[in-house]
Amino acid sequence: MDALFAIAMDPKESGSTRVAAITRILEREIGRPVQPNSHADRDDVASLSDDELRAELARLEREAAAAATGGAGAAAAE
Repeated sequence: MDALFAIAMDPKESGSTRVAAITRILEREIGRPVQPNSHADRDDVASLSDDELRAELARLEREAAAAATGGAGAAAAE
C-alpha cells in the first residue's frame, strides 16, 4: 500500500500511472463498485413454455441481427 501511495503522489510519474495507483488504493480501501445484474429480472428458462421460448429466441435473433447491421430500431419494433 505504501508503494502505491508513493507512486500516486510522485509528480514524476505519468498521469495515467498515478491514476491507476489511486484507483488500486481506493479499490483496496472501499472496494469496487457493485455491478448491476442485467439478468436479475429474467425468468428462469426452465419455467417458460415452448411458445415463450420460441418468442424469446426470435426476439434475441432480431436483436442480434440488428446489432450486426448497426440498426438501433430492433428494440423499438417490439
